[in-house]
Amino acid sequence: ATRPPENARTTTESSSSYSSSSSSSPSSPGLFGIPSLRTPSDFRALSDAAVSRCDSLRSTVASRVSLSRIATTKTEAIETLSLLDEISNCVCSVVDAAELCRSAHASSVWREAADGAFETLSGYIGELNGDRNLYEATRGVCESGGEVYDGLSEECKRMATLLRAEFERDGIHRPEAERGEVQEIAAHVMRLEGMFNSNLVSGRKYFDVDRADAERVLPREAMESAAPQSGREGKVTIATDPHVSNALLRYSSSPSLRRDVFMEINTACPENLDVLDALVAQRHLLATRQGYQSYADRFLRDKMAGDQSTVYAFLDRVRRGTASQYRQDLALISNAKRQIEGATTDNAAVQPWDVPFYTGVIKAQAFGEGAADHGGALAGYFTVENTIQGMRDLVQSLFGIAMEEVPMGREERWDLPDGTSSDDDNDPPGVGGIRRFDFSHPEEGPLGTLYLDLHPREGKYGHAAHFTVRCGCAVRTEDGLPLRTAGEGEGVEGGTAATEFQLPIVAIVCNLSPPQSRAVDLRGRTHSLLSHSEVETLLHEFGHALHSLLSRTTFQHLSGTRAAMDFIETPSHAFENYAWEAGFLKRIGRHYFSGVELEDETIGALVGGRGAFKSVETMSTLVHASFDQALFGRPATSSEVTTTTELLGRLHESHGVPFAAGTHWHSRFGHLTTYGAGYYGYLYSQVFASDIWEGRLRADPMGREG
Repeated sequence: ATRPPENARTTTESSSSYSSSSSSSPSSPGLFGIPSLRTPSDFRALSDAAVSRCDSLRSTVASRVSLSRIATTKTEAIETLSLLDEISNCVCSVVDAAELCRSAHASSVWREAADGAFETLSGYIGELNGDRNLYEATRGVCESGGEVYDGLSEECKRMATLLRAEFERDGIHRPEAERGEVQEIAAHVMRLEGMFNSNLVSGRKYFDVDRADAERVLPREAMESAAPQSGREGKVTIATDPHVSNALLRYSSSPSLRRDVFMEINTACPENLDVLDALVAQRHLLATRQGYQSYADRFLRDKMAGDQSTVYAFLDRVRRGTASQYRQDLALISNAKRQIEGATTDNAAVQPWDVPFYTGVIKAQAFGEGAADHGGALAGYFTVENTIQGMRDLVQSLFGIAMEEVPMGREERWDLPDGTSSDDDNDPPGVGGIRRFDFSHPEEGPLGTLYLDLHPREGKYGHAAHFTVRCGCAVRTEDGLPLRTAGEGEGVEGGTAATEFQLPIVAIVCNLSPPQSRAVDLRGRTHSLLSHSEVETLLHEFGHALHSLLSRTTFQHLSGTRAAMDFIETPSHAFENYAWEAGFLKRIGRHYFSGVELEDETIGALVGGRGAFKSVETMSTLVHASFDQALFGRPATSSEVTTTTELLGRLHESHGVPFAAGTHWHSRFGHLTTYGAGYYGYLYSQVFASDIWEGRLRADPMGREG
């Protein structure tokens, strides 16, 4: 963890529209640990309070601008930046909580209330982005010059320059009439983004498959637990939940079953096709109204890549470096299909539903059963409990940080559906779908709170993601000013004075395999058995969570994952490596029933197969990154292709990646809203993560010296 200033102390109180705690009594927190969020209607109250307080802070900034008291001294400059960041913190503390609630809460009433708050504050954010006084205050700090600007910390300078760039990117310096139109378009874009994501949450689909084929891969309860059964003879109804569909695609030897599953999950959200068309058009309109050539041009200006030509050059280098191995790997898959299925010329072509199955088969043959990710030699060895314990061991060993599970009050949870009673009784640690862990350090004190929401349910976001509920930052007075302004020549916001920190609250939301009644140990505990890929997914999201939890910045606008979009995947990619590190696998690989450790030979097979078919994954990511760039980098009126589905199909063809006609995978590609024109960052960040792992961690993965 980054050390705070000398004599700094942490706090659980926030001067924003609500306060929250990582050390308060378990009965006091409301939803997400927010005391003032206990009923759905509280979202409206929090939104109103946030707007009211922000308006008051805006008035203070406007007064300072009119009096030219922005940055005549270093103290004034620091106060100005504090006011600006407190406005951001005040809004984000509510809108971020609303985003998690509407994406994952089991109650439709809560989700609807969160949707309302999110839409209200999204519109208000557009108003803030067009506030000329806020821009003039930011510009005043940037142009203060001389001893004032030079005397600011690097963090203050970055805060000022970043805010100014964001204001100007949004067209604040353009005529007022144009700004009003831009605000309306931006609000429309936000609504479309919200609609796309809401459709992902509600886009769960049910379909029937052959019972005998399905049960060869998964136990009946794993498929039926969350799906209403149709009762058709010889059939079982399953949901498009990732833990079910991915397992069937990877491990079923039935080509027809794999095809049915693939087609269903990739046509489950057709309503998003029209939403995406509208989003592409509105983003392009927004960018051109602001003076950019395209939305990609607008998005990339302040990223590390800088422009689209750099992104395309990077993607082309990766493609050229991957192409030869990819052709070889695809030929191996084709040969395996021919041998196993007796494929003829008519059906020998590799289909998208063939790839996950045959890569597993070939890995198992080449490296042993341990390389096959699930079942066989790995069956029963990876559990949620052991993996979480491994995560706790990691932060203790690497950073000296304790990750302690604490009881949760029922009002703190979001896995309770409509009509479920809510009281102050606490569930013991480990019980229920949501779990809470508080992080602390012996010298730095409390660091923040992590919630784990790991298993699927109705109305929940269907993929894996890290959500920030509240960012960490320095706490300020009710007026938005530093608790004590540093004197000349002293530090940013505290100097020799104490600085209190708003502790971050984050959540990892996944859809891992749920606990299974057949997986009961000698103590009668029921376990959630994970595939190796699910372990890797959990560690990836844990990297994001640590990025947020261990960040100690004065400004929430610079906290944790509020970094350059093409860098933020770096910690998550770095932590994925632990899923392939022999010592860590030995630590977490214990059979749920016998307690026997995973054998070295099996670990060796798993690790040895890591690089096999890496080209297949990379080429698929290249297709998606190129699709993202093509969508948002070209004029919306282009006649090159008629639909987004046709565009995706052409990119699959040009990259040699199998594509199934009639599918629209991209209608559930949530990164198009959160990473629009930035999905290349997944590959970009892998470069930095690899450097960190090879240079700092590989030699001693559990040590602190790196």
